[in-house]
Formats: sequence, C-alpha cells, structure tokens
Amino acid sequence: MEQNKQITIATHNGSFHADDLFACATLKLLYSDATIIRTRDQALLDPADIVLDIGGVYDPEKKRFDHHQKGGAGIRENGILYASFGLIWKHFGMQLCNDDKEVWQKIENKIVIPQDAIDTGTQIVEKTFGGLSPYFGDQVFLSFSPTWKEGDEHIDDIFRAQVDRVASVLAREIKVAKDDIEGERFILNAPRENGIVMMDMAMPRYLYQNILCKIPDVNFILLKSEKNGWKVECIRKNEYTMESRIPFPQTWAGLGGEELQKVSGIATITGCHNGHFIIWADTKEDAIKAVEIAMQN
Repeated sequence: MEQNKQITIATHNGSFHADDLFACATLKLLYSDATIIRTRDQALLDPADIVLDIGGVYDPEKKRFDHHQKGGAGIRENGILYASFGLIWKHFGMQLCNDDKEVWQKIENKIVIPQDAIDTGTQIVEKTFGGLSPYFGDQVFLSFSPTWKEGDEHIDDIFRAQVDRVASVLAREIKVAKDDIEGERFILNAPRENGIVMMDMAMPRYLYQNILCKIPDVNFILLKSEKNGWKVECIRKNEYTMESRIPFPQTWAGLGGEELQKVSGIATITGCHNGHFIIWADTKEDAIKAVEIAMQN
C-alpha cells in the first residue's frame, strides 16, 4: 500500500476507546490524507482499505485488524493479548520508526502494551492507595467523549479530532524514544570513577536514573547543571524505589549558600535538595568532594 495513496480507514461507530483511537492515529501518521469512517454497516466496511476493531477478522494481508473474534488475534510472550492498537502497531509501527527496532520496542512497551492490556481486561496496576488509581494518558483524549448528558450526534467529529491529537502525541513520543536511545548510549559509555558516572552534559533525570539504578556498582552521577556549575545526584537503589543507595548527609538537606558551605566544609557547594539526593557546586572538584563525604558518612 503506497503511503501517498488516499485510503479509507474504517472502524466501529458509537462510543470510542483508546484502542480504536490510537490505532487510527498510528495510521494517520502514515496516511495523512486518509479518510476515517465509523460504521457497523458491512457494505461500507468491505470496500475500506483498512478495517480495525470491527469485522471479526484478523488478516494482515487483507488489512483486517479485529481482535474480538473467537480465539482473539494473538498473545504476546508477556501474556498481554493483542487489541487492535497492538495489531496496527505490530504491522505498521516500524514504518513510523524508520525500521528502528529499539524505537519501535520503546513505544510498544510504553504506550501500546498498556493500552492493549486495558482494552483486553488485563490488570497491570497491582494496587491502589486509598481508592486512588493512576490517570493514564489515554484519559486525556477519552475525556472528550460525550457524557451521558451531552448526546452523541457529534461523536464522529470528536473522534476524528482526537485522532489528530493522538497522532501528534505519538509522533512526539517516537522522537523522544529516538533521542532517549541516543542518550542511553552516552550514559552507558560515560567514564566511571569510584562508583561515579562522569558526564560533561545535562541529561534528563528519568533517563539516567532508569539506566543506572540497574547497575549495582554505580552510586552517583555527576553532570553539568542545567543552570550553572555541576550537579551530583545519588542513584536509586532500584527502579521501584526513590531511596538512594548512598545519600548525602541528612544535615545538608534543604540548605544552600554560606550555610551549606559552613556545614559541609566545601567552598563552592551551592545547594542540597531537601531529600538530600542532589547537590550543586560551582566546580567539578567540589562536586566530587561532596561525593567523597557522602561515601564516608
């Protein structure tokens, strides 16, 4: 199927879910001029170029991507069933990722599998606290679905508008995934000294924490500060906790300027996070001094 060909994408009408919404958005990134129809009329479904989340057929060669039929449409190794979003991503996602398997897998893990799990009734959040539950990203778009008081005469227009919004988010997430993979390589290849990863650039926290918390002998990362000078951050014990492997002294917590310099004995240290897991210093040498003190504490 040529990407510049104007095609028709068909899905079911009525209320919409993340499954059909995200599946259509994925296809719209590939076929920007595609027409989306929402129907249950087989006479309209049959001539459509791609049909998803309706029709009772999973046949990639015929571009039919339903998962409601008896036997479903397959299951992943992790036990998560495929819904229509997963099927569309499975067969079209690599084109959006320029055949980069790492990028494809990041989006699969971060967005596609969680949405397929929700759609197929698989519990992926083990527990809630006090009746609270996470606000998943799909709810941002599903909140525009008409309420019971509003009526659904404009639901098809609402759906198409949300498809465009989701497509924009997916495109951004693909860009983020590409840059994250490059950043991960920088972090993993950065020099290490005495349990400190040394970097001469800024990196987002989620990226280095998620990577380095899986490396047992890394306790700190030293980076250029986003402001001025240098920053040292303690690495978490593992990916499931915020607790640091080796924190800075409790007596430094929340202090800054001359007060912190007096307590720590470090000339250019400028601040310590209230959780005593980050310090800032004007010089690299003083940032390393702070680490040495933490390791002796």
